[in-house]
Amino acid sequence: MELGEWRPLFAGQILSRGIVYWEQGRVGPVRREGAWWCAEVRGSERYQVRLLLQGGGIEQMTCTCPYAAQGFSCKHMAALCLALESENLSRAVESLSHEEAKEILLTLARQNSDLSRFLLTRWAQMQTNAPEDAGVFCQLCEKFERAAEAGLAEEDRAWYRTRWEALAARAESGLQWDMFRWFRARQQEERGDPELRAWLLELQLRLFDNDVMRRSSLQMLDALISRAEGEGRRPEDVLIQGRLSLMRSLGAPESVLDAYRARHAPPGEKKL
Repeated sequence: MELGEWRPLFAGQILSRGIVYWEQGRVGPVRREGAWWCAEVRGSERYQVRLLLQGGGIEQMTCTCPYAAQGFSCKHMAALCLALESENLSRAVESLSHEEAKEILLTLARQNSDLSRFLLTRWAQMQTNAPEDAGVFCQLCEKFERAAEAGLAEEDRAWYRTRWEALAARAESGLQWDMFRWFRARQQEERGDPELRAWLLELQLRLFDNDVMRRSSLQMLDALISRAEGEGRRPEDVLIQGRLSLMRSLGAPESVLDAYRARHAPPGEKKL
């Protein structure tokens, strides 16, 4: 899906607001309908956004919001463009071989002093405690899985929580991501005691709180919630509460939180 040079299609302030919307995780799952790419974007209401991609760029954009109805390019359109661009970037990176990725990164680091300092700092950390900490994490996970099968008492959970917190606090970036991926995969498998999964989710959201990890957790929760709804099940409360917590941490206004809370209220409960 080629977007071309799409940023000039938006006024500066509109583009900035679209970036905020995308960073806050307001763009729902993207789907393709022929040459159209579509998604629901959550603003003051839920708006349906569609982009027609042809000839290596955007040929047409539509949105159901009042601003777009006046013929303007809106922030909801910009947010969807960013979501599609992010998907393209992820695919581009995944297509690189290990050697190609190293060559590109080295070239960029030589041109950018901030990136160079970041890489050198990370390398220095890896020379000290990274191998040892990675081993500790693997042992913790293996021990946890065995204990979880037998049942974890509250004091057992406290023991694991303390050690995971200490490890996450001192871990270098690579290990932090390995830890985050383990927690995320544990949720996606939907196995074991629901109460234990809820405890792990709460720990995941607390330990890994940079914006990139928050958005990744948001996507994970959206997938789990959609899976439950697709199977005719009501999503577990912990998933809804976790998503609300992430939306709040990413700066979503209370009106958006209230609307999401009302949409997923238990049957029979009064919706605000």
